[in-house]
Amino acid sequence: MQPMATRTKETAAQMATLRQARAPEQRAELEDTAAALSSQLEAAPADADAAYRLALIRMKQRRLDEAEGLLRRVLRERFEEARVHTNLGVVLDLQGRATEAIAAFRRAIQLAPREPAAHLNLGALYGELGRYEEAVKALQRCAELAPGFEPSFNLAVVRLRQGNLLAAEGLLAEALHHDPAHAQAHYLLGQCRFRRGMTQDAVSSFREALRHDPEHARARLYLGMALNKLGHYREAADELTKAARQLEDDGRVHYQLGMAYDGLAMKEQARDSFRRARALAG
Repeated sequence: MQPMATRTKETAAQMATLRQARAPEQRAELEDTAAALSSQLEAAPADADAAYRLALIRMKQRRLDEAEGLLRRVLRERFEEARVHTNLGVVLDLQGRATEAIAAFRRAIQLAPREPAAHLNLGALYGELGRYEEAVKALQRCAELAPGFEPSFNLAVVRLRQGNLLAAEGLLAEALHHDPAHAQAHYLLGQCRFRRGMTQDAVSSFREALRHDPEHARARLYLGMALNKLGHYREAADELTKAARQLEDDGRVHYQLGMAYDGLAMKEQARDSFRRARALAG
């Protein structure tokens, strides 16, 4: 992922909502529980509690059409609840239906202005859409209501998209205070430092990201880039060789590997890597 690539569908905001939404059943029991809830709904179609619990299971299983139908059923069967609208917004966002998701989050906020989850998800979605002022407002409100990792991290994401590296760096440090093992936060902190010319500090951040998630390919790529910049070509070549196994179609990996080989006076390997990079560039 580049410094702030398109938000994945497992954002801090959405996963926070899904964590809050979890029923007590363990994953191995989910399908059995879902079957029991389905039978309960057949016997009592107006049982909104059963419909809501089943919707949460379907969300965790990423059976989004079913989850949406169940949440709308809950809204029909009883008085509106903020949590139902918040989870409906998450489902709609995961389906790529941003306008409807925004409406659902806003309705949740109208019903329960002091509940942080809707503010969090709304702010993260606004950030994805490039509506940065609205994103900051929603995420700051979430931070006021429930300080923690999610609002700090998502605010950092927005500040990175805006190019405000100093603000993003401070927010990421705050996020890591709440969750020191969050690999993506370490990676983005490394991005801030790398882009600000703090290369050695960036190396430390990328290494931390990889310590917590050894499969974080982008952290390994940028670690190799930073090591190249410092002239540590042997280490760079080792890291970039690993990154190339995961990002074999990314021309930057091969170009940076060529730079490392060139620094090591391994001319043939450098030529091969540069040739591969040019081929991928088209």
